[in-house]
Amino acid sequence: MAGRAGPGRWWLAVWLALACALVPAGEPPQVSVSREGDTYWLRLTVSSTLPLAEVHRRLTDYAHLDRLSPDITDSRVLARGADGRVRVRTHVQGCVLFFCRELTREEWVQEHSPRFIVTELDPEGSDFLGGKAVWRLRPTADGGTHIDYSAWLRPAFPIPPLIGPPLVRGRLERALRLTAKRLSGPPATAVAP
Repeated sequence: MAGRAGPGRWWLAVWLALACALVPAGEPPQVSVSREGDTYWLRLTVSSTLPLAEVHRRLTDYAHLDRLSPDITDSRVLARGADGRVRVRTHVQGCVLFFCRELTREEWVQEHSPRFIVTELDPEGSDFLGGKAVWRLRPTADGGTHIDYSAWLRPAFPIPPLIGPPLVRGRLERALRLTAKRLSGPPATAVAP
């Protein structure tokens, strides 16, 4: 009988409807962390349902950056330059296996526009030899925001060879995924991942 669904098709339709209802809206974040020598390269691409103004507000709430990253334990503004740059200090808890260390990061942040933010690490006030991050934000047709983050980071401290780099890479990937989640939903009220 044409046009009538048999029992197998009916169950398939129910299963597909349930599967669609259980999958969260939006695509999962694209995260990559790679290493060249002593330098780590990070990349995050994600679409958020939040409007661009809210994503920008979260990224530039320098006193509460712990709400974005599970590893940031403290953040504060140190200075504001005449050129519009903001000097920000963050304390980051870095752990590899059972070894944990609090790291300091000082960087100049330049908000070129609500869609384009650049940070540059200052090695003098940091536990890093250098680093730079670029945030590019673009409104989407549905009122959300497409987020593209790229960065490089060179630690000024030794990382144990062989097992250290893969563990650091895994830790950075988890932190990026949680940051993507926190840029896509309600504000985080706790620092725990």
